[in-house]
Amino acid sequence: MKMHPSLLLALIGSLLFSGIRVVSAHAFLEKADPAVGSEVSKRPTQVKIWFTEKLEGALCRIQVFTAANQEIDRHDCRVDPQNPTLLEVSLPPDLAAGTYQVVWKAVSVDTHTTTGKFTFTVKG
Repeated sequence: MKMHPSLLLALIGSLLFSGIRVVSAHAFLEKADPAVGSEVSKRPTQVKIWFTEKLEGALCRIQVFTAANQEIDRHDCRVDPQNPTLLEVSLPPDLAAGTYQVVWKAVSVDTHTTTGKFTFTVKG
């Protein structure tokens, strides 16, 4: 069966403009609290990271390290039950002034993995 060229063009055009979109299934960092690279006066009690996709909590992690590479988070990383794009971990209440490195791994619900790190500074 031979298709008329104008029919073929119309079919291709309708497919291109029909609202079909490419889905990105990787969970990328959208924002963080404390913010990436920030200096804060108030000592944070937790690190929160929002991602662009829903997360698979059992496979995700946030770790927080001092400048001396000592892990200081409370090892309670979790996905917020009310917001499946929010990953959080608690910090000790006596967090000292200094620069901290946040290392994260996010796994979206369809198992695509992303990783990253950033720092924030607590002023003295």
